[in-house]
Amino acid sequence: MSSRALALALMAVAICAAEDWPQFRGPRGDGTSSESFSGPLRQHWKVQLPGPGHSSPIVWGDRIFLTAFERETSILRRLAGTQGRLLVLCLNRKDGRLEWRREVPAGDIEKTTSVNKPASPTPATDGTRVYTYFGSVGLVAFTMEGKPAWTRKIGPFPHHMGTGNSPILAGDRIILNVESDGPSFLYSIDKSTGRVAWRVPRKTRQAAYTTPVLWDRRIAVAGYQSVMAYSLDDGHHLWTASGLADYVVPTPIVAAGLLLATADRAVLALRHTGEIAWQGSRGGAYVASPLHAGGKMITVNQNCVVSTLDAQNGRVLSQQRLPTTGECFASPVAASAAIYAATTAGELFTLGTLQKLELHDRIMASPAIANGVMYVRSDSHLYALLP
Repeated sequence: MSSRALALALMAVAICAAEDWPQFRGPRGDGTSSESFSGPLRQHWKVQLPGPGHSSPIVWGDRIFLTAFERETSILRRLAGTQGRLLVLCLNRKDGRLEWRREVPAGDIEKTTSVNKPASPTPATDGTRVYTYFGSVGLVAFTMEGKPAWTRKIGPFPHHMGTGNSPILAGDRIILNVESDGPSFLYSIDKSTGRVAWRVPRKTRQAAYTTPVLWDRRIAVAGYQSVMAYSLDDGHHLWTASGLADYVVPTPIVAAGLLLATADRAVLALRHTGEIAWQGSRGGAYVASPLHAGGKMITVNQNCVVSTLDAQNGRVLSQQRLPTTGECFASPVAASAAIYAATTAGELFTLGTLQKLELHDRIMASPAIANGVMYVRSDSHLYALLP
């Protein structure tokens, strides 16, 4: 084979292996990428963002989308009640150059704590539109070129910590779980028009931050002390499985034929019928969502203790604390056999080898992996990292 033919063949393999990262926790909603990374990560580029936000970047083709909250700097405007601006950003994947920026008008910006921001929900895209959710406004859709498509005002739904649930896509629908200190609802919304197809109330005593999970024709939602399943078609409640903690932040994943969920000191695996396959109290995580790799469930708790459990029976195989002074809020991600975890001290660890890349800025958002690059959002910058 000639060198040119070999280069073309390798390029074809790379293109086939590449995939986008279109929503929270990636194409399968479980934090995994089909791409393979090897060796230590290095910085390709970084760009400053106009403001903080805990939403993860999403990637489609040559575009990166994310949200941000730009604080008001004018003293006069702050005295007049203007707190800041909710933003949707589109960046060029190759160099981080800003392609467009759109403000989402909000009468009042929702109140949050120091560990949350008004731009926490991660957007979703189908390559036609970008769908964003802000607790201060509701759902707002833009074309890929940044033109407003539609707005669906929802709420407000007050939460003492602020909003954290992200929308996901299911065929021609957007599925959104809205949790609050008062009424909570699960929505199915037409992605072309913003029309509400159905809305069902969720009976919960404590608001949660979890994002819905698609499981065949079911929608699974983790919340107060339980996981509930609903019909994707009409929102009909199918079953409730108890076993989680009161306060639930991590989003479950579907892996090895099970739904794997965690919350604080609780770990739970469910079968398709809602029957409990196993449950335990060791290896749970308070904020970060779990990961599945090689038949194992991997969790990272707030103290950065990494637990590895047998996904079929819940047996704890190992536990190790990352050598950091920070905490772990971001969910781990995996590319092939490499697993990565970020800390609030601005570090990105490769689990197993414990290789560390220091970015020197607080990381709260979960990383994204697309087309051979990892994207990490800190409080002030977006980084593109290469293996």
